[in-house]
Amino acid sequence: VVTRVGQCAEVLEDGGAGILVPAGSPEYLAEGVLSLLRSPERRAALGTRLRQRVACTYSLDGVMASVCHAYETVLTSET
Repeated sequence: VVTRVGQCAEVLEDGGAGILVPAGSPEYLAEGVLSLLRSPERRAALGTRLRQRVACTYSLDGVMASVCHAYETVLTSET
């Protein structure tokens, strides 16, 4: 459960890998936490999705793949 600030929405795939709540809204934050406490299945599913996302996107391999793709795109583009 995170607030919608900075890159949090991007990291959580706009809610696909976690719960996003508005910044400055402790009531929504509490609701998000309680919803996960009440649902082990949802908690496990979101945790699995977030681990996969971090491994694919933010690990060394994921970052290097993105950098290489960016270079390939620039180097192969016609000007």
